[in-house]
Amino acid sequence: MRYSSVFFASLLMTTVASAQPARMSVTTGAVTANGVLMKYTATVQETFLPNNDSPAVSVITTTYEKDNGDTLTRPVIFLFNGGPGASSSPLHMRAFGPVRLKKEADTTVQINNAYSLLDVADLVFIDPAGTGFTKTVDMSKAAVYWDVANDAQATINIIKAWQKEHHRIASPVFICGESYGTIRAGKMMGLAENFPVKGVMLFSADLDVSLVAPVSGNEMPYVLSLPSMAAIAWYHNKTSHVNRTVQQAFDEAAAFANSDYLQALVQGRQLSEKQRGEVGAKLAALTGLPLQRVLDLNLRINTDDFEMLLLAAEGKRIGKLDGQVAVPVPKADKPYSSRDDPSLIVNTDIRKDYVGKYFTNTLQFPATGLYRGVNFDVNGRWQWASMDAYLGYYSVVPDLEKAIKENAHLKLLTAGGMYDLATALYATQYLLNHADIPKERATVLAFPTGHSIFENEDELAKLAAAVRNFVQSASKD
Repeated sequence: MRYSSVFFASLLMTTVASAQPARMSVTTGAVTANGVLMKYTATVQETFLPNNDSPAVSVITTTYEKDNGDTLTRPVIFLFNGGPGASSSPLHMRAFGPVRLKKEADTTVQINNAYSLLDVADLVFIDPAGTGFTKTVDMSKAAVYWDVANDAQATINIIKAWQKEHHRIASPVFICGESYGTIRAGKMMGLAENFPVKGVMLFSADLDVSLVAPVSGNEMPYVLSLPSMAAIAWYHNKTSHVNRTVQQAFDEAAAFANSDYLQALVQGRQLSEKQRGEVGAKLAALTGLPLQRVLDLNLRINTDDFEMLLLAAEGKRIGKLDGQVAVPVPKADKPYSSRDDPSLIVNTDIRKDYVGKYFTNTLQFPATGLYRGVNFDVNGRWQWASMDAYLGYYSVVPDLEKAIKENAHLKLLTAGGMYDLATALYATQYLLNHADIPKERATVLAFPTGHSIFENEDELAKLAAAVRNFVQSASKD
């Protein structure tokens, strides 16, 4: 369903029938971030999205506004995660909010977040329909929002309504998305009209799903994931460390992927046995896999196979979201499933509901039940057709190109982890190298992490510093 009419009527319903009052809470707090002590007001607010003038589903925003900030010049960052059925809790509670969840021994505690971005911008975290503490009023009507374009348009409308209600129309706007959130952000930029944005931040980007399609003749999934495989093999000591950093392992694989490897794959059956052997030997050296296994896979190593094969001799598998993670393979002969990814942390300790307790106890938000970090039902119901911009090409790069051309001040900041197999960093580098986007307006950062860059505190500090500099610089233009 593309550009549904639900967006062009009464777009947002903060209060619907008396049976469905919108929930809201307002509290105060303080944080010391980047060496600055700040007091802030936190507002958690529910907004109902309609379908044919009746409530379908709600969205929840969590706002942190620095007290006594200049509402005309102070930037606002709107942040969301991926899934697509994921809440904003990773970016909110593990990266940039004023309170951070930190693992300690056998528990998780709330601490002051020294890496919060509140010193440079007010923050609005968005929990999309079906996630967090949002409500689904009518499942059949809610489904319209589980669509690439409709979800993006709904997010634009939520932001515009927030700007109006908080009297922040003049404030510089920044959009920040992680994982599927980068698709949401990209599509928003393609749909946005009368919606000036200063900067877009894309973490662990997945901008073109055509590049990972397992279709005969599409060689890009193997080419673009190879540098991440090489980095992970290096991390697990399956390739040499002598005079060789992880960045060098990544770069060496990228150079091979870009030349001999790609040239070999595009030849298909015309590739000679001699060339096949030479390319296979190089692949084995880069990935740490046995040569015969590489040849058996016809030189095409997909990420699922790599997860299970790299440490197979040790009876272990690695994570897709973070290849640094390794766990014993279950004895039961279970088929491969990405939901069994040992590095999937969104719903870790879900019964203890650390995020939910923060909302209900600290932010005093009136909610019951568990906070849904990720809703796999939403993932399964998601409609991808409206991402198809050109003849079945599922990419939001054209949306970003359009936005860059129309907005002379818009800048991009992208960041990714070298150990991430789910959203390969080299794929983002490849796309931006080929996109009609001026090099000086797009910054690409690489981190020695998995999918969630901020899970490593040292790297979180670097990421926060990069974002802080980006926001301050772009706000001046």
